[in-house]
Amino acid sequence: MLGLPCADRHVADLVSTLAFAQGLLVETCGRRGEVVKLLPPLTVTKAEVEVALQILEHVTDQVAGSRPVGSTLPAAT
Repeated sequence: MLGLPCADRHVADLVSTLAFAQGLLVETCGRRGEVVKLLPPLTVTKAEVEVALQILEHVTDQVAGSRPVGSTLPAAT
């Protein structure tokens, strides 16, 4: 399990919601709900981790304002 600390619970909720819209299931946790919890299965593959990290990068860029919210990842080639 890994945690991605955010500024507050609103940011964590937004990251969680946008990640889910891209197909990645994450939860929020922490004393004030300000952490995005990453809990991959024990059988996760390297390829699945890479996809999850791409989604997280895209979503955190959206939340930080460097990508428009609602944009999707480019199709894999």
